[in-house]
Amino acid sequence: MKFNVNILFYLLLERFRPELVCDIGSCDGRNSLRFRNFLPNARIFAFEANPHNYNAMRNDVNLAQNKIEIIHKAVTNSAGKLTFNILQLENGADEAWRTGGSSVRSRNDGLPTVQVEIESIRLDEFIEGLDRAPQSLALWIDVEGAAYEVFEGIERIANRVQFLHVEVEAKETWSGQKLVTDIDALLKRLGFCFVGRGFGYKKIQYDVVYINRRTFKNSRLKVMWIIGLAVLVTYLERFGGGAYLRLKASYLKSRSRGK
Repeated sequence: MKFNVNILFYLLLERFRPELVCDIGSCDGRNSLRFRNFLPNARIFAFEANPHNYNAMRNDVNLAQNKIEIIHKAVTNSAGKLTFNILQLENGADEAWRTGGSSVRSRNDGLPTVQVEIESIRLDEFIEGLDRAPQSLALWIDVEGAAYEVFEGIERIANRVQFLHVEVEAKETWSGQKLVTDIDALLKRLGFCFVGRGFGYKKIQYDVVYINRRTFKNSRLKVMWIIGLAVLVTYLERFGGGAYLRLKASYLKSRSRGK
C-alpha cells in the first residue's frame, strides 16, 4: 500500500522522540524546521553539499533561531574530498526543483552541471565525534542517487538509528547509482525493516521509511498504530474533505495543549 510516508516519519518523530535528527541533502532547511516543530529539544543537523544552497541556509535567520546546525559536507561512505555536480539553474517554472537536483553522481539526462570539489564525511564518524554522542537518531535522506553510499557510512551507528526516511530510485537516473533493491538489501543487513512507501514520481522515484528491527520488536503495537494513523490521515487528506480538516484542527489543538 502506498501512502504519505512524510506523515509517517513525523508521527514517528513525535512518538519516539530521538535525541538527534540528520537532514541529509537538506537543500533549504525546510524539513529541518518541520522536525523542530516535533522535537523542540533535539539536536538537528542539516547537511548540504551544494555551496549555493549552503550559503543561503547560513543566511536564513529562521534556521539560526531554531538552532538548526548546518554542515557544508557531502555525507557518503568515506571522509575526504569528492567531486559534486551542481545542476545549473535556468529561468522558468522548473527552476525550484533544480536547486535540489545536484548530486555526487552525474546525471543520465544530459542536463548541464558544473563540478566543484567539496569535503565528504561518513555519518558514523561524525556522530561518534560529537561532544555528546546521542543514543537515538532519526535520518531523513534526499541525496539524488547517492543514498546507498550514505548507508554504507552508518554501519557503526546503525543500532542507534531508530528509523529513517529516504528517497530511492527504481530506474537509473544518475550514472552508476544503486537502485531500491540494492538499498533494501543493505538496510536489511544493517538491521532495518521496511514499513512504508510513498506515492512518488511514477514508478521511478519515491520515498520509503524503514525502522530499526529492535525498535519495532520492542514497540510493535505502537509502530503498527502509527502506521495505521499515517494511512488514515493520508486518505482523509486526499478524499476526506471536511473530515480531514476537523481531524487536523483537533490534532493541532491537542499538540498545543501538550506544550
